[in-house]
Amino acid sequence: MNNDEYDFWVQMAEFLLRIQRHPKFIPRTVSDAKKSLECIPAIKKAIRSIDDNEKYIEMIIMADENEEFLKVLVNQLKNEENIENN
Repeated sequence: MNNDEYDFWVQMAEFLLRIQRHPKFIPRTVSDAKKSLECIPAIKKAIRSIDDNEKYIEMIIMADENEEFLKVLVNQLKNEENIENN
């Protein structure tokens, strides 16, 4: 992978992680939250190619935080749907 490709994938992974938590783009349905959660392994795979240890650690922590955030969000949205359906 050349330097431009490397930089592109690092920026793409960081963008995807940031957008998942941005208030305007947070998933609003269980289905959307699950789709975002399913992306985390692919993002982590891209992060593993980062050679810069500091950037790698920052991004893997961000990915782990997003994963936990999305798991909680899925549960919250499920509870909201159950309340609405009852």
